[in-house]
Amino acid sequence: MAAPPSKSLLREIVGRLRNRNFRSGLEMFKTLFGPDRPPTGDSLGQILDELNPQEFPEQAFEVMSLACSWVPDDKDFTTVFGNIRKTYYDKLVTKASLAFQNAKQKAKSFAERSQAVDSIARIRLEEENKRTIEEMLEACRMDFEKAVSLLPDSIAAYYGLLRFYKQMENEEKTAELRQIVRKIETTGRLHDIVEKETFSLPPMEPIEMPSTPQLSPEQELQHIEAIYNDRDFDSALTAVERLLIQEPSMLPALQLKIRILVAKRQFHPAKATLKHAFEVDPVNETTRKIQVDFLETKLKTLSRIADVFITKALRLGPSLGREYFRKACKLLEQAVVIAPDELSLLDQLYTCYMYLEDEQRAAIVRRDIALINPNYVTTIARLRKSSLCFLAGYAYDEAPESLEPFRRVRRNLLRTLAGRLLVTWYIRFSPVLVDTARRFHIPKALFRVLLFPLLETARRLARTP
Repeated sequence: MAAPPSKSLLREIVGRLRNRNFRSGLEMFKTLFGPDRPPTGDSLGQILDELNPQEFPEQAFEVMSLACSWVPDDKDFTTVFGNIRKTYYDKLVTKASLAFQNAKQKAKSFAERSQAVDSIARIRLEEENKRTIEEMLEACRMDFEKAVSLLPDSIAAYYGLLRFYKQMENEEKTAELRQIVRKIETTGRLHDIVEKETFSLPPMEPIEMPSTPQLSPEQELQHIEAIYNDRDFDSALTAVERLLIQEPSMLPALQLKIRILVAKRQFHPAKATLKHAFEVDPVNETTRKIQVDFLETKLKTLSRIADVFITKALRLGPSLGREYFRKACKLLEQAVVIAPDELSLLDQLYTCYMYLEDEQRAAIVRRDIALINPNYVTTIARLRKSSLCFLAGYAYDEAPESLEPFRRVRRNLLRTLAGRLLVTWYIRFSPVLVDTARRFHIPKALFRVLLFPLLETARRLARTP
């Protein structure tokens, strides 16, 4: 087996992926690794950290496909690959479903708009609109079929294709897909009739189904509600989407779908479904309550994840933590749209902008904070005013007259990026030094001697006009 690539080359791959240069990064991945030199778990983990499967599932799937083809017997790789494949499948189905709904809405909008023009222009406009809708629907079909090739036994993509061919009025394909859906619902598997590599629909014999009473849509919805209450969100989502194929404007089903999607933290499809629900009934009180719950859940999720990123960024420092500050900014900007008057969110966003040295945006956020509460003290301001003089406090027994020069030095340092980096490093490590000094009874006089040059420098600067 060939020697593994150097850490510098691995960092180069990670750097390209971090800069969203996916094609170049993946090509380099294929060049550096192979059957005779497969990636280690650690190196693959670093690459997947940049290729967040939730955000870039297609690229993560490509990486894991290669890795598993090189090391087919690695159980850990296989497990990760299975999870990423499921994530990619869900993303494809969600993307195609939203695009399908968008195509239907555009078709309706085009039809209404074409009525306002004369007959000659209408013919030309209808041809253009038809071509646009067909292109959109074709993209949906390709995504659904790609999803089918990933998980041939999963039913959601087949439902999407069923809706597609029903919309296209292709009765033959619609009938075939109905049989496939029925087969999966009955047996849970389809490996005996569908090849994994391609989406092929061979003729099937009609399946004899046991005679069971047909449930009404309301009864079916109650059944799905019970599944949802058992927290089996995947099964509930599949069932409610099946119901909505038959009853696309059934408001309680749309409301339940929103709740399921929110529980799964799939906010984009939840937002699209919420829009559809309001189109069905713009003044429905239950939908409005669900909208409030949706926004609150999204707000809490965004805020919590942003807080994690900020904590990591502060732990790494302004320079190394810059990427985490950027990620936190993106989340907080979305959160502020939901709750523009929430001071804690604005404070976090202001902190991120300050560490990213985006003074223009920071000033705008600071102005918004002042408009809401002129007396609010931001985290940055508290950092500048607070003591945080751990070593000096230990050496001088927290005497204010002795600590003030050190505070002045720190405030001056916070004005520059290098200074903030130094202060962050100091805040991280000085408490450890103080604890060590206390544990081993190191004389405070020793720290005073070490700090004396800095103290004198600060005093002289204070006396300088």
